[in-house]
Amino acid sequence: MSAESVLQWARPRETVVSGGRRARRPEVTDMLSVTGSGVHNTALHSAIEVKISGNGNVSIRSWDETDWIDH
Repeated sequence: MSAESVLQWARPRETVVSGGRRARRPEVTDMLSVTGSGVHNTALHSAIEVKISGNGNVSIRSWDETDWIDH
């Protein structure tokens, strides 16, 4: 099964990538965002924080060297 077929099946709204140098490549973001998913990558930001509230709302923020950035 290919990554593309999994993404088409799952249709994620948000995707978090924990990766190094290879994860920085633009084709990684392009592939993961093909279904409209937001892509959040630790190779580009030191940390990603995901919070899911009791009613299912998702908030994501990333660390950008000196402060948190909301997405």
